[in-house]
Amino acid sequence: MEENNYLTITDEEGNSYELEYLDTMEVEGHIYLVFLPADVDEDDERYGILIMEALPGDGDGDDDQYLTPVPDEDAERIYDLYMERIFSEEEEEDEEK
Repeated sequence: MEENNYLTITDEEGNSYELEYLDTMEVEGHIYLVFLPADVDEDDERYGILIMEALPGDGDGDDDQYLTPVPDEDAERIYDLYMERIFSEEEEEDEEK
């Protein structure tokens, strides 16, 4: 993976987490980013896909935005759409072979 596929975020309590960026999805006018935790072992119960919504920042910069967790019901819906996209891409690759 390219080095720019990783992002370190800091929560409100000052804890830092490293995430591996997987994809960006636009759904109903909202932008969602899909990540995997890069600093958690795959066997850890906290390991799994994390979906964050990109929201506009305070306007100080052209690319200002911040990430916020999405409610569980939205996360499940976005996760399902993401998995459909992944399986669709795999099927297309198989058909090309």
